[in-house]
Amino acid sequence: VDKVSEAVYNQTHGGPEAETSKGWAKGPFTEEEIIARHGTSCVPCRRFGIDQGDKIRVIDDFSENFHNACVTQYDKVTVDGVDAIASFIKLWSICVEQARKDAQGQWRFRILLDSGETLVRVLHPQFRNDDEHLLGKCLDLQAAYRQLAVRPSHAHLSVICIKNPVSGRAEFFEVCAMPFGATAAVHGFNRVAIALETIITKIFGIPCTHYFDDFTFIVPSTLGQEFIEIVKEGLAFLGKGGSKDVPLDRTFGSLGVIFDLSQVLAHKPFLFVSNKPGRADAIRKSINEVLDAGEIAGVVA
Repeated sequence: VDKVSEAVYNQTHGGPEAETSKGWAKGPFTEEEIIARHGTSCVPCRRFGIDQGDKIRVIDDFSENFHNACVTQYDKVTVDGVDAIASFIKLWSICVEQARKDAQGQWRFRILLDSGETLVRVLHPQFRNDDEHLLGKCLDLQAAYRQLAVRPSHAHLSVICIKNPVSGRAEFFEVCAMPFGATAAVHGFNRVAIALETIITKIFGIPCTHYFDDFTFIVPSTLGQEFIEIVKEGLAFLGKGGSKDVPLDRTFGSLGVIFDLSQVLAHKPFLFVSNKPGRADAIRKSINEVLDAGEIAGVVA
C-alpha cells in the first residue's frame, strides 16, 4: 500500500483526528452491513487522495458512479477572484486620493454605483493622516465543507469505499459532512459562504471578498485589528471558525498570490501583485514534465 492510500485511510478512520472520531463519518462497515442499512439502492463512491506536497487531499469521486451526473443546478456560483481583490484595493486608493485632493478641503470622495447613482461621502478623520495605510489578510474557514452536514435522508447517497491498508479488504463509511468531490456540495457550501459574506458586509459593516472558503479583508491600519476581531467573534457565534489566523500585514497572501499594499495610499498609488515564492518554479517543473513525457493527461490539462 502506498503512502497516499494509507494517509487517506488514516484521515478517514485512524485516530483522534480522523473523520469518524470527529463525527464527520460513520463506520467502518462491511458490504453486508452497508446493504442492511441502506438496501441495494446504495451506490458507494471511491475515496482517493492527491499528494499536494505538504498534505494529502482526500477526494470522494462522485463522478465515477454518476452521482454528479444526476445533479441539476441552474444557479451559477459567484466568487471573487484575484481581480476582485485588486479592484477592492483600488477602490480604497481612489477614495482616499479623491478626499485628499478635495478642492474645498472637506475630504469628500465619490463612488459611482452600477445603478448609475453617485454616492458622495466624507473620509473619516482617522483615515486622513499621511502615515495611514491599508492592511490585509485572508481568513480561511477551517474544514470548510465539513462544517456542513449531509441531510440524514441522503445517507444512502453519501457512502464511500476505501481499502483497508492492513487487511486489504474494502470498507464502507457513511459521510455525515459535505464531501469534497460532489457537485451538489459545491453549490451547498457556496450558498453558506455568500450568506456569511452578506452578514459580514451588511450587518457588521466590514467589507470583504470571498472565494469559496477564503475571505479576504482590506482594512485601514487604524481600525484593522478591531474589524478582524468582530469578524472572528461573529463567525464563532455562527459556529464557523478560521484556520489561517495570520496577522494583518501590508504584504499578505490570498488565492495563491502576494499582495503588497505598502504604496497603495501613497501620493502616487501603486499595487504590486506577485506569485507566492516557489509558485513559478512549481509551474516550470510541471511544464518540463509534460514536455519530457511528450503528452499531457486530461486531468492535468
